[in-house]
Amino acid sequence: MNHKANESSEDGAALAQLARRYTTAAVLLHHALAEGLGLGPTDHKCLDLIRERGPMTGSELAGVTGLTTGAITGVVARLEAAGFLHRTPDPADGRKQILSPDEGRAAEIHVVLEPLRRDMAAGETARIRDTGTVDLVLRVVSSCDPTAPCLADRDTPENPGLTFTAPSSGTYWFVAEALLAAPATVGYDITVDDPPPGELCTDPLAAAIGTTLSGGDFTAAFTDDINFMGLGCSYAGGAEVVLAVTMAGGESLRINVLGSLDVVFRVLTSCDPTASCLYDQDLPENPGPLFVAPFAGTFYIVVESVLTFPTARTYDIRLVAP
Repeated sequence: MNHKANESSEDGAALAQLARRYTTAAVLLHHALAEGLGLGPTDHKCLDLIRERGPMTGSELAGVTGLTTGAITGVVARLEAAGFLHRTPDPADGRKQILSPDEGRAAEIHVVLEPLRRDMAAGETARIRDTGTVDLVLRVVSSCDPTAPCLADRDTPENPGLTFTAPSSGTYWFVAEALLAAPATVGYDITVDDPPPGELCTDPLAAAIGTTLSGGDFTAAFTDDINFMGLGCSYAGGAEVVLAVTMAGGESLRINVLGSLDVVFRVLTSCDPTASCLYDQDLPENPGPLFVAPFAGTFYIVVESVLTFPTARTYDIRLVAP
């Protein structure tokens, strides 16, 4: 009995946690949508109810929402002034008016929602990131449902964020959820965009002798989406950039990093997390490793930050002739 009671208590706690996270996410979503439409949260939710349930009178909307008729009068006036709502006489009672959504502005609601979802082909990639101050969890799901499994999930870092590759063609939702119900800082700037070349094995950055990559913050330019665990690959826990170089057998090049970032260099014949490393070196970074191609082909050069949150982040990666 005690065992069953404990299981029931654990299930109840898990369900309560799920409910809290869902309601927090829903509140934040409605606030973000309302802001995008230039409305207050209450006005937006009333408009949402009318769009969902169909035309209704002001008293019916008051009954559904629990708001007073006086409050509903203000909501209706603001929605009408913004062009989201119009009123027509009730044919059954001339003293009443029917509230109907203006479908001409429905497209604007979809425009606000559009950045949160993408229609993607199999193998297509997208990145979600946030440059604001609020502490977020970034997720990707195939259904915007609180019980849907997460296809990708990341807490930190929020910038450059989470890069996702679609396993199959379909619609995917990109979710940003506040880690805390009442966060101390609430500023956000969330974008869903195409990741730059070099983020993933499926889209490496084409390079050759003379290629140079430089910037002030390596962790803001690239994400940590690949963990190389193959034979001969040492551990590193930070962001990485993948370069693809086509070389003739016996051709050589040197990889130098002149910035302050502490990195690991790797060379692989296949850009796969389980592939063996032909070459793997941490120090020194300048001059870096000299690689001689054992045969003609395409080789993948991976430069990865040793630390997830490095103190020094400037980078200046150069492929040079020996």
